[in-house]
Amino acid sequence: MTQSRVVLTARNAAKLETAAEKMARKGAQILALPADISRRDHVRSLGKKISAHWGDVQILINNAGIARAVGFADMPDTLWDQTLVTNLTGAYNCCKVFLPGMTQARW
Repeated sequence: MTQSRVVLTARNAAKLETAAEKMARKGAQILALPADISRRDHVRSLGKKISAHWGDVQILINNAGIARAVGFADMPDTLWDQTLVTNLTGAYNCCKVFLPGMTQARW
């Protein structure tokens, strides 16, 4: 049975390492790289590090997001902006960096 190699990324390096260690104990091949996907420069750097370590990304799972429990009328504009940049711009940034290699590999 072939195991997949998994790259984990998160802004919180300590939580990232904890998650990676748990997965590695079960035999997974894990590469844990801290990054903030809302920042294009972080995602570009992430792409270069992954490519250097394992080659092009074949499958991208955009699952980073935030959802604070607050009523719409009570939501501060700064929280709205933070939610959009994390949930939408973050996914966009990742797709822009990783999609070319995925389509070239016909994934």
